[in-house]
Amino acid sequence: MLTPLLFSALLSGSAAAGDLQIATAVPVVVFVDGRPETYRPGSLTVIVRGLGDGDHQVVVRSIIGKQLAEMTVAIGADEEVRLSYRKKAITELGRGQARPGAAEEDAAQQAADDAERAARAEARAAAASQAMAGLANMVETTAEQVEALVAEAKDEEADSAPSVAESLPPLVDPDPDAASDEPGSLSVSELSPLTGAVWVDGEALKYGAGSRAFVAPGLSPGQHTVRIENNGRPYHDGPMEIRGDQNTRCVLVYEGLTWAPSCHYTTPALTEVNQTLATLSAGTSATASAPAAPAGMDASGFAALRGAVEAESFSSDQLALIRSAASKNRFTIDQVGQLMDPLFSDSDKVDVVRLLADRVVDPENAALLAGHVSFSTDKEAVLAAFE
Repeated sequence: MLTPLLFSALLSGSAAAGDLQIATAVPVVVFVDGRPETYRPGSLTVIVRGLGDGDHQVVVRSIIGKQLAEMTVAIGADEEVRLSYRKKAITELGRGQARPGAAEEDAAQQAADDAERAARAEARAAAASQAMAGLANMVETTAEQVEALVAEAKDEEADSAPSVAESLPPLVDPDPDAASDEPGSLSVSELSPLTGAVWVDGEALKYGAGSRAFVAPGLSPGQHTVRIENNGRPYHDGPMEIRGDQNTRCVLVYEGLTWAPSCHYTTPALTEVNQTLATLSAGTSATASAPAAPAGMDASGFAALRGAVEAESFSSDQLALIRSAASKNRFTIDQVGQLMDPLFSDSDKVDVVRLLADRVVDPENAALLAGHVSFSTDKEAVLAAFE
C-alpha cells in the first residue's frame, strides 16, 4: 500500500507539480480536494506534494467532523503555497518555488520514521513481555507463600481444636421423677443450615425454618449417638441422653475463641421440625438451671419492625429503622440476632449489636450473637459491645 508521501513522490516524478503546506494552531483534520491529510510527525503542519496545476479545495474540520473553514487555492506548476489555519480562518502566508527532490526526501524520511516506530514498538513489546514474566514469577511466589500460610493456619487450628470429650459436658442423669415413656426430642440452634449439620444415630436432621434449629422429634427415651458439625468441624460426637416428653435443647455458644454446645431440657418435647422453640417452657438444666426468658419487645411490634427492616434495600435505611426502635424498646438477644440477619455485611451486623447492646435485657446470652457473623474479628467486636 502506497503512503500519501510515496504516492506524491511518484506523481512528482512523472509531471511538474506543486506543493501545499498548511500550518494549524490546534489539532484539526485538514482535507485537500476531499481527501484527509495527516500531520508531519511531531508537528501541526500538513504537507501535500504533487498537486496538479490549478485550483484546489482546502477544508478544515474539527476532530468530531464539524466544518470550521474552507478555502480554494490556485497552485501553479513547481509552486509551493503556504497556508495557516487559526481562529476558524484559513489565510495564505506566501508562495515560492517548490524545492526540487522534496517529495523523495519526504518519502525517505517517512520510511525512516516508520522504521523507528517499528523499532520502538518492538522494544515496548519486549519490555512488556519481560514485565509479564516478572509479574508471573511474583504471583507464583505469592501463591506459594499464601498456601504456606494457609497450611500453617490449618495446622494451628487443628492443634487448638477442642477434643470431642471437651466439646460438650455430659448431660446430668435424668430425674427419676420426671421419667416418661413418651417420645422425646432434640433441637440444635444457633447453627447455620448452610454450614452446619446434625446427625442422630447416623440420620441427618432437617432444619426447621419455624424452629430455626435442627430438630429430631419422636426420639425414644434413653441414649442416642449425636454428632454436631459446623464447616465440617465436629463440636460433639458421642452419646446424649434423651428424656421422655422433654426436648433436649442445645445451643452453640462462642466461648474461649471456639464454639461449644450448651444443652438444657425443656418441655414438652417437639413433635414436628418447624415447631417454634419459644412455645417450650424451661425444664431441668443439663448443665445449670435455665432462668425464665426475659421480656423484650412485644411479639407483634417486633414482627412489624423486622418486616420493615427486611423491606429496605440499603443498610443505612435498615440501621436507621433499628436506631429509631432502640430509643423506645428493649430487646432480647434472640431479637437482636433476628435484626442482624437481614443485613448483608458483617460490619453492618456489628453496628446493629452496638446500637442495641445497651437495650438488651439478657446480655448474659450475648455470646449467641457471634453465630450471626463470619469472621473472628467481627465475633470479637460483637462480644466487645457488651463489655
